[in-house]
Amino acid sequence: MVERLSRDPTWEVRAAVAHSPSCPQTALSRLSQDTATYVRLCVAGNPSSPLPIIEQLMRDQQPDVALSAAKTLTYQTTNGRCGSSPANPGRFGLLPGFGTRKA
Repeated sequence: MVERLSRDPTWEVRAAVAHSPSCPQTALSRLSQDTATYVRLCVAGNPSSPLPIIEQLMRDQQPDVALSAAKTLTYQTTNGRCGSSPANPGRFGLLPGFGTRKA
């Protein structure tokens, strides 16, 4: 079911899948290449995302995605793999003001 939802034409559905800590790695890999920035941001902020995906997203053209991936890597490194923790891309303050920059 999750695999099917990860291919949904609606970016909001794909983002919800990418946000889930129980999202399969195959779906996370596909979603990490999504055309919707917000979907990639959700993958980047998902603490269940494997290291190769996080490293790929650290090179994303969108700075918010790259920053979220870097912070997720830092979080994983500091706290160990936290795949059982709830994924929360907003924990770093990126989602509430998505697309805005603070000086």
